[in-house]
Amino acid sequence: MEAERLSEISGKYSFFIEAGDRQRFTIEICDGRLEVYKEERASDCSIRTDSETLERVVEGAVDPLTAFMTGNLSVSGDLAFR
Repeated sequence: MEAERLSEISGKYSFFIEAGDRQRFTIEICDGRLEVYKEERASDCSIRTDSETLERVVEGAVDPLTAFMTGNLSVSGDLAFR
């Protein structure tokens, strides 16, 4: 993500990787900084998926909406960047 864009948005997103090597982490975007925490923290939005789907979404190989519509990714809470 471009640094200029980070200064325009804020939010806290918890990720739950539920298949294989189960992981939980939180990404917080605030005041132009992006922080990653290796544990679950209070968040605006929770995203559940498996590691393969997350990797493919991040790489751009799979559209996030397609992953959601096919049940490979679920979202709860407020996904909107503010």
